[in-house]
Amino acid sequence: MRTFIVEFKTKAMKTKYQYQPTGWQLDPHQIETDKVQFWSNGIMLTLITNADAKERVKNKEAFVISGTAIGLMKDGYSKA
Repeated sequence: MRTFIVEFKTKAMKTKYQYQPTGWQLDPHQIETDKVQFWSNGIMLTLITNADAKERVKNKEAFVISGTAIGLMKDGYSKA
């Protein structure tokens, strides 16, 4: 059993899954609230203003996760 777990972890660590946001997630108008959560690497970093969030999405620095949250984006892929 231990060998299986070690092999699984090794394979999982080598897998390079990258999520590329879809069309609606690149639309700044999807952001609905005055304060927006800003996420990176599974951690909510801070709350930012609606205008700042929309600007980041517009410049493709971030993508919309929901109407209340955006995630960091780099080279067209999620880093959230």
